[in-house]
Amino acid sequence: MITGVVVPLLLVGALLADLRSSGEPSPDADPIAAAAPAESAVPETAESTPQPPGFGDGTYLVGTDISPGRYRADGARSCSWQRLSDLTGDYDAVLAWEFPDGQAYVDVLPTDVAFATDDCGRWTPATGDVPDVSGAFDDGAYLVGSDIQPGTYRALGGSGCSWQRLSDLTGDYDAVLAWEFPDGQAYVDVLPTDVAFATDDCGTWNRTG
Repeated sequence: MITGVVVPLLLVGALLADLRSSGEPSPDADPIAAAAPAESAVPETAESTPQPPGFGDGTYLVGTDISPGRYRADGARSCSWQRLSDLTGDYDAVLAWEFPDGQAYVDVLPTDVAFATDDCGRWTPATGDVPDVSGAFDDGAYLVGSDIQPGTYRALGGSGCSWQRLSDLTGDYDAVLAWEFPDGQAYVDVLPTDVAFATDDCGTWNRTG
């Protein structure tokens, strides 16, 4: 009789089936595929934060980095900018140099080689689409016809007060139509032909007429 042999063979077959079902590779399995590591999930990279419009501190080539035109910045007490005829660093290369307090504007010309700025905030093209602050405004430069309207304005003034009526915003001396240093209460007539009005340390200007 062979019954005693059949039973052990059945037990061995059951054991092999159990091992295969538990994840052991079968003899017919591809050894390369079996040895290949499982693909790990590639972490998704966060999208880079988009830069705000305009440009900040630095020196920019006109016609390459920035286009000629009129630009506006929020400005600050430590703000300064320069229009440059070359990049030698020589004093004679400075076409115009300003230290505006408060809102700032500049006309960058096609003939300028570069524009340099420090601590003025971000410069963006001046579109004229800004709130009218004719009722009350402080230090800074203001476009006539958009920021403020022509008219008569009054400020308390003071020992450090100065204001300018401007024919353009290049920063050139020839752009100054009138320049006053009133000590005490101040008045000014801003004309429709003025391009801008700039003020420093005069306090708040209010329109009176």
